[in-house]
Amino acid sequence: MAADGTEHETGGFAERNLVSALNRWAAERLLKFPLRLSNLLELNARLQITSAIKKDLESVKSEGLVSPLGLVSEEIAELKKLGASDTNMLARQSRDGSFVTRFRRDGDEWIAEELGKDNKIISQAKVGPDETRLSFNFLGGTYKRIGGEVRVDNSEKFQNGSVTVFKLLVGTLKRPS
Repeated sequence: MAADGTEHETGGFAERNLVSALNRWAAERLLKFPLRLSNLLELNARLQITSAIKKDLESVKSEGLVSPLGLVSEEIAELKKLGASDTNMLARQSRDGSFVTRFRRDGDEWIAEELGKDNKIISQAKVGPDETRLSFNFLGGTYKRIGGEVRVDNSEKFQNGSVTVFKLLVGTLKRPS
């Protein structure tokens, strides 16, 4: 449930509300002045995530066609190459210290996540052999003011969204910190 008391679940009004909030959340990067390359990169990432979640809302999950792990096999190979395993977690602090991006394996699931200073999940994508789970927590402040609050709690409804978040977070490893 978002801070405004609105459930973000699929179906009817709540689904339209989620799409509207996602669009505003993505556009929030355009409110940052002066507009820097980092804001444009973040806007691009948010538009990709918004598009993937919209795709999830519009389609029925394809059962048994491709394992979710197969959709992120290149990213998993990259994480393994960098040393991520059941016993070794990769972590990277943002330049300004406002969040940490972590990558780890938990049993047969791979997890990519951003954690705020308070160690709360900002975004998290879990990808396993049979399912994905997405957590998203953008509440308060500017998001509330522009109607762009988005909260998804460990939902398996968003396979495309989970895969996109996972890929984008792994992609941050290729950028200079």
